[in-house]
Amino acid sequence: MTRAGSRRAGAVVFAAMATLLLAACASPGTGPAPDVQVGRTFTGNYLAGRYAQTRDDFTAAAAFYRAALDQAPQDPELLRRAMLLTAGEGNIPQALDYAKRVRALEPAAPFADLLLILDRIQAGELIEAERMADRMDRGGVNALLAPVVDAWVRFGRGRSGEAVTALDRLAGTPAFATYRYYYAALIHDLAGQDAGARANYEVALSSGGPTPVRLIQSYASYLVRTGNRDQAADLYRQLLRDAPESTTLRQALTRIEAGEELPRLVPDYKAGIAEALYGVAGLLLRDQVLGAALFYGRLALFMRPDFADARYLVGEVYERAGDHRSALDAFRKIDDGGAVAEAAAIRIADNLAASGDIDGAEALLEERVAAGQKDAAISLAELYRRQERWDDAARAYSSALAALVDPGPEHWDLFYARGVAYERAGRWPEAESDFLKALQLSPDQPLVLNYLGYSWVEKGMNLDRARAMLEKAVTLRPRDGFIVDSLGWALFQMGDYEGAVARLEQAVLLQPNDPTINDHLGDAYWRVGREREARFQWSHALVFDPEPKQAEIIRGKLARGLPPAPAGSVIPVAAPAPK
Repeated sequence: MTRAGSRRAGAVVFAAMATLLLAACASPGTGPAPDVQVGRTFTGNYLAGRYAQTRDDFTAAAAFYRAALDQAPQDPELLRRAMLLTAGEGNIPQALDYAKRVRALEPAAPFADLLLILDRIQAGELIEAERMADRMDRGGVNALLAPVVDAWVRFGRGRSGEAVTALDRLAGTPAFATYRYYYAALIHDLAGQDAGARANYEVALSSGGPTPVRLIQSYASYLVRTGNRDQAADLYRQLLRDAPESTTLRQALTRIEAGEELPRLVPDYKAGIAEALYGVAGLLLRDQVLGAALFYGRLALFMRPDFADARYLVGEVYERAGDHRSALDAFRKIDDGGAVAEAAAIRIADNLAASGDIDGAEALLEERVAAGQKDAAISLAELYRRQERWDDAARAYSSALAALVDPGPEHWDLFYARGVAYERAGRWPEAESDFLKALQLSPDQPLVLNYLGYSWVEKGMNLDRARAMLEKAVTLRPRDGFIVDSLGWALFQMGDYEGAVARLEQAVLLQPNDPTINDHLGDAYWRVGREREARFQWSHALVFDPEPKQAEIIRGKLARGLPPAPAGSVIPVAAPAPK
């Protein structure tokens, strides 16, 4: 799915808004609390609401604050909290009632003003909405939204020239340059002004910094509609190089290549306002300001109820908050029949699995695989991996790979993932073939170099090449304690105990709390005669909760030490699979 991007400088502007919303947007917590009944006292409900916020349980927090308002109906802080959280639930009529009460109590109420303006727009009262937008508070995020809403209201009144001019208020903030020209391009495009649309699209794309994917998608739609199909296809091919598994991008490219039209992302002025609200929500979601992202996502849906991407974003917010029930409700309401619905099916499966319904997740993903959805095969494989159903995982990865006509460098990870599944299933020849294919596609992948090199050492195969692979992996990721551990353990098994000690000491510094690395260092110390230090490391490893079988082996070493090293270059000491 696509999310709007932003420049680093833009984060400074949004920080002010995030501070204002802090009361309703607690930092990520541990997910929603179990269902509870509201209490009878102001203090109890208020404190319960605060606690629910710390858990990112927005629904419960809203219910508690509403109950608290029964005892303190004129409390401005409670009204603000209730308004923001109630809007986040999607209960816009109730949130509007709170907004009117907030506005009556406070002269500066930017979020209440925004809600009330959007309500006037939906009611068709554009003259009043324009008057309200002119005096709208422009602090925080409204520095972006106020001029944009004003511009779209003017466009809705048939004054496209004034609409573009209204966007000039964004000129004083360099971080908003992309958005200024993007919305100007959309306005020119809807007005049928091709020259203005193209010019503003091109300025927006060249304004520097990360480019919102929806800007590129809008421009591609414009190019197709104006007879520049090849240029539009090239734009999508560039995007797919960075996101090869994107169903949204792949479907759009297929439509272009088939000679079909691409729909406008923004078909009217209300959708233009929804686009701006969605862009703000995406920025906040990226920065994990979940409550605020939910608020703006719901406002985008208020302005455009069929906005599938905004509904998907709402589902993402709930998913990140650990509220899988609400996430499922949001994702299940997406029925656009296209790429967003396909992506939502994957998220439905993810949330079913997270809720404990593994069978339901598996059935849904199997259904999507049968329908030809490649990313469903990848998700199904990951589901099987989490259950350690390695043969099933390999089969699902094979379904995904079968859909590739010509695997490119970007597909190395699929071969690697299937190789891991094969190796764990005890199917080494197939695993080795996939690891080699992954390296053929992308030779400098440290994960593949580590896994294949380590496995060869474990099997006493290709030792020189294996050591070179592991050394290269460490060079590529010198601060990855697990990869450094792999090299150290390989040196240990090849009989280079002094070299193993040096590498394993480094690994323990990088990853001090891993039982396997501490266990490995203990073995290396023993082999070089540092037996007291060896026992310390083995004891230390037990502190970090190793697997039961590994813990049993470590206790045996604490009791008896290591047996004498057998002859030969490779020493077969039991060890877990590579990281």
